[in-house]
Amino acid sequence: MNKAIMDYDKLYFDYLTNLIDVDGKAAIYNKLLEALYYFDFVWLPNIPLDENRAKDGLQMRNMYKSFLPIEEHASFDISFAGRQCSMLEMFVAFADRLTYIVSSFDCPSYFWLFIENLGLNNYDNLRYDQNAVFTILDAFLYGKKLNPEDPNPPVLFPCRKVYENLDRDLYMQANYYLNYLR
Repeated sequence: MNKAIMDYDKLYFDYLTNLIDVDGKAAIYNKLLEALYYFDFVWLPNIPLDENRAKDGLQMRNMYKSFLPIEEHASFDISFAGRQCSMLEMFVAFADRLTYIVSSFDCPSYFWLFIENLGLNNYDNLRYDQNAVFTILDAFLYGKKLNPEDPNPPVLFPCRKVYENLDRDLYMQANYYLNYLR
């Protein structure tokens, strides 16, 4: 990978993590955030509306690019050509979108709620376990239980209505959860 591409990669990663950082929390979870950054968000064909989450995540690149000088746009685009939406991009974009629905939470609050609800808050830099993190992310994406004793797979919004409707898109699951909290 050439230096310019590596620089954009690092700068964009820093941009995303700055959007969700609260009191230095991003530094404490840097390994997890890097894993999320390189782990592709995959939406399933049977839940087509989750493609919107991927599109929102990819839109984060355009938001970042708007801060770059115009002469750097092509280089930035080349450095991300062919890359799918990452889990980090999707989580940040989805957290940002939810702030427009319920203004009592901000983007970082939603983001860290996702991390906690998925059980990823157990993997700070000191306790980071790549295999465990990838297993959780895979189970989340494909609706699989982490082990046979678990009653449900990991979800962003744990409540009975969500577990009963795992075949619904994430936005609908968020609505179920927010109604549950009211």
